[in-house]
Amino acid sequence: MDDFDSSSEDSPTEDLRRIVVQIIEDTIGGSEQEYDHKKINQWNCHVLEKCMLHLNSFATPSKYVVTCSIMEKTGARMHCATSCLWDSSNDHCFAIPWENKFMYWYVNIHQLQI
Repeated sequence: MDDFDSSSEDSPTEDLRRIVVQIIEDTIGGSEQEYDHKKINQWNCHVLEKCMLHLNSFATPSKYVVTCSIMEKTGARMHCATSCLWDSSNDHCFAIPWENKFMYWYVNIHQLQI
């Protein structure tokens, strides 16, 4: 994925991580926001929508799949795994974790070349 900010010296993965973190923090109102189960659906939908809008702005012949998991920090453990069969030279998966004192977020982005 070479279509991220070309002026950046960071890798595309780091650019994407920075973008997703900004989307999450803008969505929930900052890094000190407490977990609120009444807002989870709204937050989840908003983050997915904003990620897709950003990804669709790239001029690449790709399809994207974005998933988002949000979990309250309660001391419970969360295990996630993804498995895909694809062309590893053209298709990519980015796992982007984010957390604060109250919750964990996991955003996964799959880019599939057309």
